[in-house]
Amino acid sequence: LTSLNHGAYDFILRPYERGQLKLAVERASLHKELELKNKVNSARLNLRHSEAIIGECDEIKNMLQSAELTSQLNGNIIIYGEPGTGKKLLAEYIYKNSDRANKFFLPIDCSRISDQILERDLFGYEKEMSLDSKTSQQGVLELLDGGILLLNEISEVGFTLQSKLLHFIETGEFRRIGGVVNLNSSIKIIATTSKDLKEEVEKKNFRQDLYNRLNGIVLNVPPLRDRGGDIIMLSEFFLQRRSTVRSTKKLASDTKVELLRYDFPGNVSELKYIIERAFFLAEGDTIQPQDLRIPRELNNYSNFIGDSGKMLTIEEMEKSHIKAALEYYNWNRENTAHALGISIKTLYSKIRNYKLM
Repeated sequence: LTSLNHGAYDFILRPYERGQLKLAVERASLHKELELKNKVNSARLNLRHSEAIIGECDEIKNMLQSAELTSQLNGNIIIYGEPGTGKKLLAEYIYKNSDRANKFFLPIDCSRISDQILERDLFGYEKEMSLDSKTSQQGVLELLDGGILLLNEISEVGFTLQSKLLHFIETGEFRRIGGVVNLNSSIKIIATTSKDLKEEVEKKNFRQDLYNRLNGIVLNVPPLRDRGGDIIMLSEFFLQRRSTVRSTKKLASDTKVELLRYDFPGNVSELKYIIERAFFLAEGDTIQPQDLRIPRELNNYSNFIGDSGKMLTIEEMEKSHIKAALEYYNWNRENTAHALGISIKTLYSKIRNYKLM
């Protein structure tokens, strides 16, 4: 049951017959292929209702102007930005303005799935001869031919899979896992990352040749703290979206000052969460500063002293900080990871290591 909760399709009790295993594999393969096709189709439908990029600061205007120009180019694109800044929204903007807008668009979050699953999803696989399975599966690269593939947080992809991605980017050719026939697909890749890929190359975490291939067209999404009045504009947008004819709320003047004073480590994602929570916490029709529940900065050394009276170690401080962040975001892992500037994978690893569950 634990395995099913973590993504397993089915289970078989021992002892089992060969036919049972073969049938289970065929069902799982068909389920996965339908799941991938549904993802590709639903991603295109979801774009019709996706959020617009809101902002009037110079950084946003320049970013959109650059994105519109690059959308007409055939080269692959890499988008840099802190977690929660809206890198996916920018990728969608590029897609809508490109000559591939009549084709498919699919985002894949590399930080949420293992390399093994990601490889199978991307390249597909041939039938499992050892199990006499009669099923093969198309991968995203086949299904998305002519469209745009968004690889979110590409820095989380392992070295082995990076080399296969590099080969596809260079040649347009790939093979299904277990296959012997070269297949072709014309896909434009947009990659996003919240890490400095040049530093990752120096740390031997990312391939230099793949970095060179992706680094031709580069876009940067500014952090929310550098966007000035856009903070209020976005806040009012999130409020308006939550409001109804019978329930409309506005920001008090002091609340606007409080929002502009905060540096938003979780960027737009954190602002959205704070405003939506304040909407429900506010008793009247005006949101007051206390409704925001913005965390206060540490202002003395007592926060670094443990119960024993000794200075906390780095690990103890990290554990305490992660626990506080999880509680602040009501144990929403995605919002917590964005606010902390780490991937979902890293957050889950730290939760396990520090036994926070």
